[in-house]
Amino acid sequence: MDGLITSSNNVRTLRNLATELRSKFPKAGLTKLASAEPKAWAKEGFEIATRIAHQNGALRGTAKGGRKNCREVTDAVSLPAGYAATARQIADRRITLAE
Repeated sequence: MDGLITSSNNVRTLRNLATELRSKFPKAGLTKLASAEPKAWAKEGFEIATRIAHQNGALRGTAKGGRKNCREVTDAVSLPAGYAATARQIADRRITLAE
Protein backbone atom coordinates (compact mmCIF):
# COMPACT_ATOMS: atom_id res chain seq x y z
CA MET A 1 0.00 0.00 0.00
CA ASP A 2 2.63 2.42 -1.11
CA GLY A 3 1.59 6.03 -0.88
CA LEU A 4 -0.75 5.28 1.99
CA ILE A 5 0.23 8.36 3.96
CA THR A 6 0.49 10.79 1.05
CA SER A 7 1.82 11.14 -2.42
CA SER A 8 1.64 14.92 -2.30
CA ASN A 9 4.61 17.23 -2.47
CA ASN A 10 2.48 20.29 -1.70
CA VAL A 11 3.86 21.92 1.45
CA ARG A 12 0.47 23.16 2.66
CA THR A 13 -1.05 19.70 2.24
CA LEU A 14 1.85 18.11 4.09
CA ARG A 15 1.61 20.61 6.97
CA ASN A 16 -2.12 19.98 7.27
CA LEU A 17 -1.53 16.24 7.32
CA ALA A 18 1.19 16.60 9.97
CA THR A 19 -1.16 18.67 12.15
CA GLU A 20 -3.93 16.11 11.72
CA LEU A 21 -1.64 13.22 12.64
CA ARG A 22 -0.25 15.03 15.71
CA SER A 23 -3.78 15.51 17.03
CA LYS A 24 -4.72 11.92 16.21
CA PHE A 25 -1.61 10.49 17.89
CA PRO A 26 -0.41 12.78 20.72
CA LYS A 27 3.21 12.19 21.73
CA ALA A 28 2.13 11.22 25.25
CA GLY A 29 0.31 8.20 23.81
CA LEU A 30 3.16 7.01 21.62
CA THR A 31 5.76 4.58 22.86
CA LYS A 32 9.34 5.54 22.21
CA LEU A 33 11.32 3.69 19.61
CA ALA A 34 13.18 0.84 21.26
CA SER A 35 16.22 1.62 19.16
CA ALA A 36 17.66 4.52 17.22
CA GLU A 37 19.10 2.14 14.62
CA PRO A 38 17.55 2.05 11.13
CA LYS A 39 18.27 -1.70 10.95
CA ALA A 40 16.02 -2.23 13.98
CA TRP A 41 13.30 -0.08 12.41
CA ALA A 42 13.48 -2.15 9.23
CA LYS A 43 13.19 -5.37 11.25
CA GLU A 44 10.21 -4.00 13.14
CA GLY A 45 8.57 -2.90 9.88
CA PHE A 46 9.16 -6.36 8.42
CA GLU A 47 7.56 -7.98 11.46
CA ILE A 48 4.51 -5.70 11.19
CA ALA A 49 4.22 -6.43 7.48
CA THR A 50 4.47 -10.17 8.09
CA ARG A 51 1.98 -10.21 10.97
CA ILE A 52 -0.55 -7.64 9.73
CA ALA A 53 -0.19 -7.05 5.99
CA HIS A 54 0.51 -10.67 5.05
CA GLN A 55 -1.51 -12.07 7.97
CA ASN A 56 1.26 -14.43 9.11
CA GLY A 57 1.53 -15.88 5.62
CA ALA A 58 -2.19 -16.49 5.12
CA LEU A 59 -2.49 -13.64 2.62
CA ARG A 60 -0.44 -14.37 -0.45
CA GLY A 61 -0.13 -12.67 -3.77
CA THR A 62 0.03 -14.39 -7.09
CA ALA A 63 3.24 -15.64 -8.57
CA LYS A 64 4.90 -13.58 -11.25
CA GLY A 65 4.45 -15.09 -14.64
CA GLY A 66 3.66 -14.39 -18.23
CA ARG A 67 0.50 -12.44 -17.47
CA LYS A 68 0.95 -8.72 -17.96
CA ASN A 69 -2.59 -7.48 -17.32
CA CYS A 70 -3.78 -7.70 -13.69
CA ARG A 71 -7.37 -8.23 -14.89
CA GLU A 72 -6.23 -11.63 -16.15
CA VAL A 73 -5.16 -12.75 -12.67
CA THR A 74 -8.10 -14.81 -11.47
CA ASP A 75 -6.44 -16.44 -8.46
CA ALA A 76 -5.63 -13.24 -6.55
CA VAL A 77 -6.82 -13.19 -2.96
CA SER A 78 -9.35 -10.53 -1.95
CA LEU A 79 -8.33 -8.38 0.98
CA PRO A 80 -10.32 -9.06 4.14
CA ALA A 81 -12.82 -6.53 5.48
CA GLY A 82 -11.13 -3.76 7.41
CA TYR A 83 -7.71 -4.39 5.85
CA ALA A 84 -7.32 -0.91 4.35
CA ALA A 85 -8.47 0.81 7.55
CA THR A 86 -6.02 -1.23 9.63
CA ALA A 87 -3.18 -0.47 7.21
CA ARG A 88 -4.01 3.23 7.31
CA GLN A 89 -4.06 3.26 11.12
CA ILE A 90 -0.65 1.55 11.29
CA ALA A 91 0.86 3.84 8.66
CA ASP A 92 -0.48 6.98 10.33
CA ARG A 93 0.85 5.92 13.73
CA ARG A 94 4.24 4.92 12.35
CA ILE A 95 4.78 8.19 10.48
CA THR A 96 3.82 10.13 13.60
CA LEU A 97 6.22 8.07 15.68
CA ALA A 98 8.99 8.78 13.18
CA GLU A 99 8.60 12.53 13.61
